[in-house]
Amino acid sequence: MAVGYNSLALVSGVPRGSAAYDNTTTLVAGVTSGTAVTLPGSQSFTVLTQLKVFLNGQELDQSAGSPDYAVVGSAPYTQITFSQNLVIGDVLEFRIETSH
Repeated sequence: MAVGYNSLALVSGVPRGSAAYDNTTTLVAGVTSGTAVTLPGSQSFTVLTQLKVFLNGQELDQSAGSPDYAVVGSAPYTQITFSQNLVIGDVLEFRIETSH
């Protein structure tokens, strides 16, 4: 079930600010590495650093070198690919942080 909400949450005891978009989804099918995944709810973003992706509660890395995921195409962005296979039951959280 996908749930979207805006809130203030504690992450490792540190408050995490509000998000313009926050959607948590449990996978009902596997996703093969390199397959484009569209953000739930037809969401898009324009600044690469706005998107935060979490897999089973752990933030994924998008930095150069050995990223956990990559953004597909050009702005406005709507899809990402993962560098690893995802399995049924994995929980993905997509957050688009608001500018400060």
